[in-house]
Amino acid sequence: MFDLSSRQESILEWLLTCVRLVEQEVPQWLKYGIEWVPEWRPKSDDKAQDKALENSFRASLSRSLARLERRGLIRRNKGRKKARTKSVMLTAEGRKVAEAISRN
Repeated sequence: MFDLSSRQESILEWLLTCVRLVEQEVPQWLKYGIEWVPEWRPKSDDKAQDKALENSFRASLSRSLARLERRGLIRRNKGRKKARTKSVMLTAEGRKVAEAISRN
């Protein structure tokens, strides 16, 4: 329907969940976006292999976010506290798509 990967759909659904929670609790936070630092849990006892898996995960996630941004579904800004973080916001179109995905 929207030609999104499963990762992109899960990102939009996650953002929508965050937005709904923030709307109920602290709506003024939506003005600045939601700080997102994906947490990596080790997958292997071999530190070199685990680092390679983590790097692959982060690169894939970054590409997914970039594609969503190019399609106008999200906006990313540099994080305010840590250089490697991003503040991620749903656009109006992104919210419509995320709502439609979450209904399915």
